[in-house]
Amino acid sequence: MDSGLKLWGIMSSSAIVLSSECPTLVKFAARLARVVFGNRIQVCDGVADEGEINTAIDSLPDRGGKVHLTDGNFFITSPIHLYRDIVAWFNLWLDGSGIDTTRIFLSDNSDCNMIDNVVLANDSGWKRVSNMKLEGNGDDQASGHGIYCAETGIGNQYDMTFHNIYVSHTKEDGFNITDGWGIRINDCLAETCLGRGYYLSGNQCYFRSNFSAYNGGNGFELAGSEIRVSDCFSYSDAMHGFYVTATSIQLDTCEVYNWGSDTVSTYEAIHADSAGCTVSSCIVIGSNNTSTHMGIRITNRSIVTGCTVRDIDPAGECIYLKGDDLICNGNYIEDGAIGIKVDNCDDAVISNNRITSTTPIDTNLGTCVRPMIIGNNWEGSTNDMNIGIAVNPRITSNLDLNGAWFAGDNPG
Repeated sequence: MDSGLKLWGIMSSSAIVLSSECPTLVKFAARLARVVFGNRIQVCDGVADEGEINTAIDSLPDRGGKVHLTDGNFFITSPIHLYRDIVAWFNLWLDGSGIDTTRIFLSDNSDCNMIDNVVLANDSGWKRVSNMKLEGNGDDQASGHGIYCAETGIGNQYDMTFHNIYVSHTKEDGFNITDGWGIRINDCLAETCLGRGYYLSGNQCYFRSNFSAYNGGNGFELAGSEIRVSDCFSYSDAMHGFYVTATSIQLDTCEVYNWGSDTVSTYEAIHADSAGCTVSSCIVIGSNNTSTHMGIRITNRSIVTGCTVRDIDPAGECIYLKGDDLICNGNYIEDGAIGIKVDNCDDAVISNNRITSTTPIDTNLGTCVRPMIIGNNWEGSTNDMNIGIAVNPRITSNLDLNGAWFAGDNPG
């Protein structure tokens, strides 16, 4: 089916859409095959190709099936729909031939989303989209996301998978999914979108091996709860690399480079402003320019562990802890105004971190109660610790390789 030559073997629950660029003989054979298969075979003409694609989707049985897009370019002027009107449990797999071979372009002044899903009252089926590139042509649009899945007040987005999709240059977000359950986004790329790379509001969702680069908003913005993110990358996104308001989220082995605008100074590589988050084994490397971007920020009952944070801007904090019951353990920190800053925080544990090189203050305790500072390695800074107005700090077994201001046990 990839070449369009296997039309005669099309399964009863599948459909195929040929691009206008398929060979003439293949398109001729497809038109003959429509005598048998009807609307499950579509041949595009390069103008408003969403018509043929949506017709193929509508031709599937009530339980759904797979719609395959061949190699070539498809040009659309309105959205490709992943749903069917008045069909219960409609399951759909929209599959291209690859991100380098199946390309969908949004025509000038279409001002719409490229692929969308709207929850209908009686549609609770699964959806899968894979192996294609979406080019949003954002400079010539007034609005529009690449992939947009919206909750309508009737129900949530359930069991959706997006795999091996390249979304670029949309007017708004590359991916925008609201009120999702069990959403999986794997091996995707959002690049040069004028909005965010990825926005997801959902529960029990999974991100793996996704890339965000040069987008106009946050690289990844996550809301909801119980979201797992692993092996994802943000490079040179204009705002936060990861902006998290979801509770009980886990970011593992993610990487952020050169985030934030040079003209705005309030962005963090990882901004986890919700309870119960774990940031582990992540790499954060900044641009070390003249603004005040932070590295990692976490809040109530959260953990940052095993991370590397380097080259933070001269006026920014490498790791910023704000809230209660926080753990900062086993991180490597280099270059920034403050290595670890603790503020408005009760019962924080700062342990086994290595803070080195040109950080003027390794650990800064602001308004906090009972912070525990244990087993850290401070070297190369002007001041190892600024206790400030901390109440009842517990400080022990820290090592100073530079003989700076303070590195001993609790000063009493």
